[in-house]
Amino acid sequence: MNPINDQTDILTNLLQIMHDSVDGHYDELKGIFDYLKSSVDNSISMEANFSYFIEGDEKFAFLHDPESKVPSLIENLHKTMKNHTGGDWKKFILNLDANGKAHTKFIYDEK
Repeated sequence: MNPINDQTDILTNLLQIMHDSVDGHYDELKGIFDYLKSSVDNSISMEANFSYFIEGDEKFAFLHDPESKVPSLIENLHKTMKNHTGGDWKKFILNLDANGKAHTKFIYDEK
């Protein structure tokens, strides 16, 4: 499969989980996902922070992820992007704005 399509599918799945984590109406969604790989033992840790906005008020919530898909989605996104571009991000922000458009920002270690 095409790596760009793979990345899009993963981000779409994450957005669906974010959407499903809000009961009722929202204006925007924001997920911050950390991916940390230990330089000592190569172990990987991940963290997800989720919030949504209603009329400008930010509300924090847990991701509703009963099948625990988020960690594997984050790991697969990291692996796919690293294989495709060589990029090794440590965090990314995924937003869904009030117009229904998704935005991503990837944060890399400064070298």
